[in-house]
Amino acid sequence: MDDGITLILINCKGVSRDISPELKALLHYISGEQEASTDLTRSIDEAVERLNRDKEWRRWAVTFEMKLEESRDDGILYAISKFVSMLCDLGIDFEQAISMCAERFDVDEEEIEEELKLVSYSYE
Repeated sequence: MDDGITLILINCKGVSRDISPELKALLHYISGEQEASTDLTRSIDEAVERLNRDKEWRRWAVTFEMKLEESRDDGILYAISKFVSMLCDLGIDFEQAISMCAERFDVDEEEIEEELKLVSYSYE
């Protein structure tokens, strides 16, 4: 989406003793381990509350989450389809490779076959 919003991903679970109390409070706030306790975290908390009341923002956030989940699923299916092609290159029967991957990765065989069509894979 071209909406001017920048998404930042932060790993708050790391361990470091060489950070300021303010940064430590921010990381604990973000991870949900601590309530807002500094001017910065209180300001963030107020902004989050405003956004949670904004219907347009909530709609955007839900859409973003759905697209993120779809992308994750697509990536997993793509990787499985590559694994199927590798198994076939090693001499395993195409249908058997699909069946093995479907069982191992708990995915429907039809989903794997559809992904293989999307990546234009055919095994003769």
